[in-house]
Amino acid sequence: MDYQQEAEKLLHVIKQAMKSPEINRINGFARGDMPVLGYLKKHEDKPTSPSEIGDYCNVSTARVATILGNLENKGFIRREIDRKDRRKIIVSLTAEGDQVFCQLKNKMILSLATRLEIMGEKDSQDLIRTFQKFIDTLEKEDVRAARSEA
Repeated sequence: MDYQQEAEKLLHVIKQAMKSPEINRINGFARGDMPVLGYLKKHEDKPTSPSEIGDYCNVSTARVATILGNLENKGFIRREIDRKDRRKIIVSLTAEGDQVFCQLKNKMILSLATRLEIMGEKDSQDLIRTFQKFIDTLEKEDVRAARSEA
């Protein structure tokens, strides 16, 4: 197998996918506001700092500040001074933010489920399995690169 030729085919498929409005919606769901809302939803039982959010989303503190500002202006999050350590800020999800996140997540799941149903059971399972395997190889490479830099 010519892996370079296969990589070119994959790149072409990715480019085609990026032109799709549906893929753009998925991409929007995975970037910006949505991962922050998702992180806060997942960790709503514990105090969350902006730096934790930045680490999770792999974005700069400046980007986190911008995202949090936008979300706060929309009424989706609340920022408060930590009562135990007044130097720290605690971020939490508002009821409205929780509702919006759940609605958008459910809408995305329904949309993806429709596509998977069209593909059929076997192809859907193969896609998920193969895509996860691809992601695993990327993560392993990231670990190797981090070790070589250290």
